Amino acid sequence: MKGFWKAVKFTAAAAGVALFIVVSPVSTKNVQAAAVQGIDVSKYQGTINWQAVAASGVKFAMVRIGNTKYGLDSNFAANVAGATAAGIRVGAYVYSYAMNETQAAADAQLAVQAMANLPVSFPVAIDLEDPSQANLSTAQQQAIVNTFCSTIYAAGYQPMVYSYRNWFQTKLGATMWDHWVADYNSSCGFQPAAMWQYSSNGSVSGIASNVDVDYLLKDYFTSIPANGLSTQNGATYYYVNYRKQFGLQTIGGLNFFFDTTGAMVKDKTVTDTAGNITRYCKDGHVVTITVAMQQQAAQAKAAYDKAVSVQAQAEADAKTAAATSQSLAAQYSQAKAAADQLVQQAAQAALAAQQVPTQDNLTVAATLQQQAETAQKQVVTLQQQATTAAADAANKETVAKTRAAETVNYKAVNDAAQAAIVIPQ
Repeated sequence: MKGFWKAVKFTAAAAGVALFIVVSPVSTKNVQAAAVQGIDVSKYQGTINWQAVAASGVKFAMVRIGNTKYGLDSNFAANVAGATAAGIRVGAYVYSYAMNETQAAADAQLAVQAMANLPVSFPVAIDLEDPSQANLSTAQQQAIVNTFCSTIYAAGYQPMVYSYRNWFQTKLGATMWDHWVADYNSSCGFQPAAMWQYSSNGSVSGIASNVDVDYLLKDYFTSIPANGLSTQNGATYYYVNYRKQFGLQTIGGLNFFFDTTGAMVKDKTVTDTAGNITRYCKDGHVVTITVAMQQQAAQAKAAYDKAVSVQAQAEADAKTAAATSQSLAAQYSQAKAAADQLVQQAAQAALAAQQVPTQDNLTVAATLQQQAETAQKQVVTLQQQATTAAADAANKETVAKTRAAETVNYKAVNDAAQAAIVIPQ
């Protein structure tokens, strides 16, 4: 951050204080015990030995991206890669010359494109301090900041706004975004501050020139994880390569939805105008019950109900046929027994008539013979009917079993269809 104000506003302070980042921590109530040390760099620091920087105690670095006016910082990608390889968390900043929201959006888009394939793991800041912007109103500056930061936020990064204390106090004012404040004093004079640049004359191993040095006042190490789910202030967020994700995401084979703030949506049911139901379960996974699924479930239920009805009718028909078969079989058995008895009686009467051929004996023999013949004809008829009834009963029993098996299949389909439209917890 090489704005003109450093030479004008802080010459005296810089001349009187030699700050060494690893050996001279600032003693102030604004800085927590064992405050995390950081630096911010650009191409003006030249080639940096990042392993030496890490060994000196630096935990984070804010690296200049560039801007749409002058292009990318020539050392941006190398600095991000080098710092990351050394185990230093890396943020980024754009020294912006934006005079309006359109130019601020362009700077933000440049940043997003430049960072896309790099492990930027700390906040991304707009540096608002250029003399060309000094006469912009607070509302104009706030609009520039909000446009830039909103674009950065939508890309999944943690936005931040940088300026020096007096600029914050007299020009920009507090914003809805995290503040990175330059204030070369014994304490940070503008609050709330998430990061404090306390000198531009720091000396750090691995960097030949002086370097801006910072204290971290907010725990981005925890709030910006590398990958996976992170619960913060009661909300659950999802990160991929340190970037907060939005919208529908597949995690572990399940879908989850993250709103415009990045928070996972939970325990909510929404029905759209077409009748499609989306359930955001208590654990966050998303279940969608479409109109087609509901229609399929209704059709499966109707088919199953019909199958149950058809099975019931088939079983009733089989029961009736079995009863008829049993009845005819009993009739046949009784008729055959009666016919057999008549045949025996007719034979006996014929023998008696032969031995004593009286008119009475001959009449009785003839009568019994006729009755026996009639009974035998009835037996034949009943036997045929019983055989037909038994075959019909067997057929209807087979049909009933087939219908029962079909009902089992319809039930399985229906159970699956109904389960698919159950709104889970």
